[in-house]
Amino acid sequence: MKVLIDGDVLRYELGAVSMAKEEIFGVTVDKPWPEHEVFELVDEKIKSIIERSGATEAEVFLTGHGNFRIALATIAPYKGTRVGDKPYHWATVGKRLIEYWKAKEYCGIEADDAIAIRATELAPEVIIASRDKDLRQVPCYHYSWACGENQPEKETYLVEGLGEISFLKDKWGQYKLLGHGLRFFYGQLLVGDTVDNIKGCPKIGALKAVTALQFLETEQELFQSCAAMYKNVYGDDWKRALVENARLLYLIRDRSWVEEEPQGDHEIKCYVKQLWEAPYDYSGYDV
Repeated sequence: MKVLIDGDVLRYELGAVSMAKEEIFGVTVDKPWPEHEVFELVDEKIKSIIERSGATEAEVFLTGHGNFRIALATIAPYKGTRVGDKPYHWATVGKRLIEYWKAKEYCGIEADDAIAIRATELAPEVIIASRDKDLRQVPCYHYSWACGENQPEKETYLVEGLGEISFLKDKWGQYKLLGHGLRFFYGQLLVGDTVDNIKGCPKIGALKAVTALQFLETEQELFQSCAAMYKNVYGDDWKRALVENARLLYLIRDRSWVEEEPQGDHEIKCYVKQLWEAPYDYSGYDV
């Protein structure tokens, strides 16, 4: 079985940990590892993901320059809250993934979209390996590797049907949306995504979203429940807001939606030809 690995997460994770503490004149500073040690770290991680996920081979995906979602976002800038520099060895990790593990870098779309397209083509006999919650929309097998004490390993599991939705109450009393599959996608449509600066439906948090969606039995019911809440919050502008947020959240699954132009050995320029559209009409919800 093949595992599709989210290289974007590895660039940040491994790029950040490949640093050593060193004391210079009484001051502790971070000292980057030499390149060959970073390469070894990357190789060990990829081999571990293949083994731990139960796969036999891997494909690695990276996000390049350009992102079609930037132009779609009018409610708030897409990923507009992300600030700060990349880890010191961000590029070093990417170099190893490209040169040794033959990673493909997708420009114009995100690695998540490319993974979702490939997984849909190979499903169900394929595994997506990532710690990115967005990829859990996609019906197939999934695996998440451990990262520190607060992010334990999630062994390989299958996403199918409508999936699941739930919430977790953290130590500060805040509710976090959990889940996978279509239920999770529609849950995100209500709650939004603070990481990517997607606002969702204001005043609808994880608790309200789970209460509204967890026992619905069809995608049409999920969609109509979200539509009703959007109408209540956004008023006359509710359809535009719903479609915009859905297009920002939805991962492309169909290769025909994208025109691909290879740019050398590893880079692929992508032009999006088709966007998410409401799967059902708005009957009963017209303002």
